[in-house]
Amino acid sequence: MTNTKSRIDSSFHAAPAATWPRTLAGKALQTYRGWSIQAADSIARFAVDIGADGLLPTLRTTTGDLRDWMLDQHWPVRPLRIAVANPGAWSEPLFEQSSPFPIDWFATDRSTPGAAVCRWNGLDATIEHLGSGGVNISTLERSECPSLWEDWAKARPASFPTIFPLRFDTAGIHCEHVGEHEWPLLHQLLVTASVLSRDPARTNLDDIINGRYCPTAATPRLSLGGTPVQFTPQQEWSLIATSQLGSMLIEQPGAAATPARCAAARLVGACAASGSWQTREHFRLACARAAATVLKNDPTPLLQLAAVQIGATLDEEAVANLARAQNLLRQASADPDVDHIAFLHAEAATGETKPLTTGRLASGLCIAMATVPESRVRFMVEDFVEELTDSGIMIEREQDLALLHKVARSLATHPECFAPAAEAEPSQASASLTLPTVESASQQVAKPKRRSPRRKAA
Repeated sequence: MTNTKSRIDSSFHAAPAATWPRTLAGKALQTYRGWSIQAADSIARFAVDIGADGLLPTLRTTTGDLRDWMLDQHWPVRPLRIAVANPGAWSEPLFEQSSPFPIDWFATDRSTPGAAVCRWNGLDATIEHLGSGGVNISTLERSECPSLWEDWAKARPASFPTIFPLRFDTAGIHCEHVGEHEWPLLHQLLVTASVLSRDPARTNLDDIINGRYCPTAATPRLSLGGTPVQFTPQQEWSLIATSQLGSMLIEQPGAAATPARCAAARLVGACAASGSWQTREHFRLACARAAATVLKNDPTPLLQLAAVQIGATLDEEAVANLARAQNLLRQASADPDVDHIAFLHAEAATGETKPLTTGRLASGLCIAMATVPESRVRFMVEDFVEELTDSGIMIEREQDLALLHKVARSLATHPECFAPAAEAEPSQASASLTLPTVESASQQVAKPKRRSPRRKAA
C-alpha cells in the first residue's frame, strides 16, 4: 500500500484486536510474505504472456490457486479501515456506537474524493459531513471490480435483477439529512457498506495480501430478538452486518422514512428475499415486513415481501401484496431494456427447489404481467408454466404450480382468459402439465395439506 501519511493524518480511535500483526517484526514478516506471493503471481502472469503456459498448464490458474491457498491458510485479516473527512463534533456519535467488528478509524481532509482516498490507502470506506446536515459514504471500488449497487439510498427501476439482486454491495450512500437519533443506524450502514465492499467479487489478490477480505474461520453467535443464531463461516461478516441492520428496522416500526432508513430498508428487503441469506424464517419475514413498511409507495419491497410470504406459506397475504405491487408497477416506470420473461425462465431453470423460489417466481410473474401488453399476458403465462414444467423444478410440486396459476389469474385484467376450454379435448402435451383447473387450484391452496409438502420440499 502507498504511504498514507500524506493523505491520512492519524488514527484517532482505538480498534479492537485483529489478526493483522501490530508489531514491527510482525508487519515486516507479513510484508515479506506478501512480496513473495506477488512475485510468484507476476512470474506466472509473465509466463502466460509469453506463451510458456503451454509447457506448464498450471500457470494459467496460479492467481486463483494463490488466492484460495491464502484463504485456506487463514491469511491475517485487517480490521475494517474507515476514514472520516475533517472529523469534529459531528463525527463523535460514530465512535460512541458499539460493533462486533474490529474497526480502525482514520482522519483525512476533504480535498480528495472519498472513492480515490479508499483506492490510494486500501480503505474500506470513507464518510464526510455535508453542509446540509447529511453525510456521504464512499466505498473502495475499482473499474475492474465494480459494485452492484450505486447507492442504497436511491430507488432503481423495477426489474427481476434489481428486486432480487445476486449481491448487496454498494459504491456509496448519500443521505441529505441525518437526524440526531439516527446515528446508530448510520453507523451500522457505514459498517455494513464497509463489510460488503470486501465481497469476493470486489476484491483481488492484492486486497487479500493486504488483509482486505472477510474471515471465515470463526463462527460467532449473535442474539436476534433474544434467540441465539449460529452463523456459517462462509457468511459470517456479511450476515452479521445485514442482520443487525434488519434488527434496527424491526425495533422501530413507526419511525419516519428518512434517507438513512430508506437505504437500510432497500438493503434489508433485498437480503430477506435472497436464498443465500441464511437466517431463521421468522426473522426473514420480519425484515421483509419492516422494509415494506418503510418504503410504502415502492413496489420493490412489496414484491420481496410477497416472495418471502409465499416461502412461509402465507399465500393469501402474498397475493394481496402482489396486487398492490402491480398497481404501483403500472404507475411507475419499469426498466424498458430488461426482458423480464427471460429472467423468469432463468430463475425457473436454475433456482433451488425451495418455497422461497416459488415466491420469487410469483413476484417475477407480477413484474412481467405489469410490463407486457395486455394482449400478450395469456400467452406469456402459458409459456411460463410450460417452462416451469420442462425445467423439472416443479416435479412433485403441482400445488405450487397451481399457486402460480392462481397468482396469474388474480393479477389478470380479464381472468376469464385463463379458464380451461369446456369442449376441447386435452392434448398429450397439455395433459402432461397436470395443471389443475382454477377451481381445484383454489381448493388445494385452501387445504392445510399443501403446507406439508412445501415444508418437506424446503
